[in-house]
Amino acid sequence: IVELRVTQDIRAAADIVARDLRRSGYWENALLGVAPAASAASNPFANATVTTVAANQVTYAYDRDRSGTFAGATDESGFRLTGNVIEMRAGGAWQQLTDPNAIQITAFNIANAASSTQTFSSAAYCPCVSASPPCNPVTVAAGANAPQVVMRWLNIEITGQAPNDPATSRRIVEAVRLRNDEVRGTCP
Repeated sequence: IVELRVTQDIRAAADIVARDLRRSGYWENALLGVAPAASAASNPFANATVTTVAANQVTYAYDRDRSGTFAGATDESGFRLTGNVIEMRAGGAWQQLTDPNAIQITAFNIANAASSTQTFSSAAYCPCVSASPPCNPVTVAAGANAPQVVMRWLNIEITGQAPNDPATSRRIVEAVRLRNDEVRGTCP
């Protein structure tokens, strides 16, 4: 029963971490960022998207309050290992995610996956492609500030043990794809 409890607690913590990380960079007004280049707005959460990845802590932001604007602590999130507890940042305060009386976390690592980014050209979607006369998507894609979509992944590793039985230890490793792809560059 102790082994089952440790496994369940680690799995539950990993699921919460993965679910919240996937929200990183979410912006309620994202359609404003895909308007023609001259009027496109920048995602105010782009610079806050997984801003810190340390061995035992990650911080990031998303439009938690769905206001469309970055509201500082209200929109900041994160996870960290403090002692033998994983803490979650929500609303500007750190709160315990795991219960040290049920499980002691001995390792919590968040790292960019080995191939943590994959970039795709989005030049074919520039408004000038359908204009008259059209621009050449190949030429746009070769430009210094070519529009691109970047997909990103993080690896989560959690190891924990029963508080009264260090021999009962479990480890989980999970790759998480961040749902909100990063858009770089602009259309001509």
